Amino acid sequence: MWWVLVCVFGGVTAELAGGQPSQPVAPSPTPAPTTPAQDPKTPPAPAKQPVPDKPADAVKGPKAPEPGEIKTAEDLLARLETADKDLRTLSAVIKYDLVAGAIEGGYRTSRRGTLDFTNRRTEGGEPNGSFAVRFTQLITDRKVREEDQTFIYHDGVAVERLGKDKQITRFKLSGKDRKVNLLKIGEGPFPIPFGQKSADILARFDVQLLPATDGIPAERHGDVLYEDGYQLRLVPKANVKAAKEFTEARMWFTRENLTPFMARTTKQDGGSEELMLINIRRNEPIEDKVFDTTTPSGWSEEEKELG
Repeated sequence: MWWVLVCVFGGVTAELAGGQPSQPVAPSPTPAPTTPAQDPKTPPAPAKQPVPDKPADAVKGPKAPEPGEIKTAEDLLARLETADKDLRTLSAVIKYDLVAGAIEGGYRTSRRGTLDFTNRRTEGGEPNGSFAVRFTQLITDRKVREEDQTFIYHDGVAVERLGKDKQITRFKLSGKDRKVNLLKIGEGPFPIPFGQKSADILARFDVQLLPATDGIPAERHGDVLYEDGYQLRLVPKANVKAAKEFTEARMWFTRENLTPFMARTTKQDGGSEELMLINIRRNEPIEDKVFDTTTPSGWSEEEKELG
């Protein structure tokens, strides 16, 4: 969900994923781990305190069909092609952590907010849904700052809205020799693994099915999501665009209905990005205004190339 969510969970660009902090931040001498800690399972009311760092233990929704046991990465990819058959919408609290590479000082930033996603496909079966990611908190150097930064992708239009600055940026998604689908793994900031063609992914990535606890601190191994979930590792092939951005991406899925709940990418410069979905809700109504890409009266507007 992208992971949602610019690499894979799609090829992440620093601009669209908010990769740079608003002000330079020195690395914390004792940085907190990027993996989730023991926190309450219920989402907090909007406040100045960070939201919990632990995904919900259960995700509402029908179980994925079980034509056979998932034993390989290819099995998982095949199941993911149709895992969204009964999915209409998905909403969650989002936690996005970034660790810069050593050349940039290894600073850490963390953002909290919400994700809303509607699931649609084109007549050809390509992902054609909408997503809105709104970040409401920025955490740097252990200080929490409120913000209002929203990324919306709807009907082929991608925008960034900065509420405090009353500014909207429109990103060019097509042009000469290029057309970008932000819901396609390797192209968008918040990868949506549902509906992706297995053959397309295998053509661009070397894949591996790992134990869900691989790469997770030992103290988290008892969590039902990691004990019972699936982990998919993707390494971009040398000839694809994603290889310039990251060395590997990992995505975690629930066993119950193959809902993605975490993604992590390791960048070429040694940095990393991790995206986690918390308190996931499936097939609940989402208001149309969440995906509004129009420019409000009195706001400034600019246009940029994506990436």
